[in-house]
Amino acid sequence: MSDLRTEGPAARAAAEPRLLLEALSRLREAFTITDAAINPPGPVFIYVNSAFERMTGYRAEELVGKTPRILQGKGTDRRVLDRLRRCLEEGRPFSGETVNYRKDGTGFLMRWYVDPIRDREGRITHYFAVQRDVTEERRLESIAAAQNLHDHLGAVFAGVRHELGNPVNSLKAALQVVTRQLDSLAGDQLMDYLGRMSDEVDRIESLLRSLRSYSLYDRPEPEILELAPFLDRFQKIIGPDLLRDRLDLSIRVNEEAATVWVDPQALHQVLLNLVVNASRALEGQAGGRIEIETMVVELQRIAVVVRDNGPGIPEEHRKRIFEPFYTTRAGGAGLGLAISKNLMVRNRGDLDVDSSAAGTEARLLLSREPPPEGAGAEER
Repeated sequence: MSDLRTEGPAARAAAEPRLLLEALSRLREAFTITDAAINPPGPVFIYVNSAFERMTGYRAEELVGKTPRILQGKGTDRRVLDRLRRCLEEGRPFSGETVNYRKDGTGFLMRWYVDPIRDREGRITHYFAVQRDVTEERRLESIAAAQNLHDHLGAVFAGVRHELGNPVNSLKAALQVVTRQLDSLAGDQLMDYLGRMSDEVDRIESLLRSLRSYSLYDRPEPEILELAPFLDRFQKIIGPDLLRDRLDLSIRVNEEAATVWVDPQALHQVLLNLVVNASRALEGQAGGRIEIETMVVELQRIAVVVRDNGPGIPEEHRKRIFEPFYTTRAGGAGLGLAISKNLMVRNRGDLDVDSSAAGTEARLLLSREPPPEGAGAEER
């Protein structure tokens, strides 16, 4: 066998295609090359490597000249295929995940990426696709998620037990005193005990209202929301309270970030919670300031940012702020941020919090447009 290092340029150039194909065939990652035809019977396989043969059970000679549609079956998600077609038609890369089928008929969960290959004039001539069997990966993730849910529910129930236990114990103690000493209690003493019991009932009701918010927006009703009038109304509601606390609230809506796709009621509740948190962090601080600003963070994402110039959140508490019932404030239920995060996720958004000694910044990430037509419920 000749050593290419001792061969001339012409010999090395002639050997390069063979070496490239040999190297690609040995890759552990499955990949394919198809032609650029989108409509049936195309596209068709031009090349498949050994890893793709092992993953599907087909030999290369059984696949070359055939369409990738032979891998599809009853469990293949039509919505994913429709999205794939749109990407190919628009000349964009694609990534997706759905069920495909091996030669023996067994299904597997495949994640794949498709990139167009273009000639020197920019015309698409082929598609290059990398595929992975993620069946086992998803199974392990499901097991981990189930364990996570178990642990999370344990923490939630422990928190509920603790939060309800305190007022219930106080109620029982007050009732025992009233029951045993009813005949000897003076009127003002009796009213004092009844007032305490009423306060404890209020605490329980407040906790139950907070817990209800976890499922209050199971089915959010998002809409295209104009942020300027929405935030103007919000400022009129919350402004007077902040003014009484000698806090300054400023709102700036950037023209490029003027609309979002969200349930207005959910956004109001989250913003209210964030502003209340900020005002509590600023208690007793001169020159306390809260700012709300909108900005574009990605092509289709808007951030609604709430900042304060308070003392910030200590690092040891920062990692746990979204845990239900975790609070450092006396009398707090520790549910506000957990509920707010949940509401944003249900509205196809997210909530992040960053903090330092210079203050805290909460960032609501929201879509600026509705999901694509035909998107599944999980995407809405």
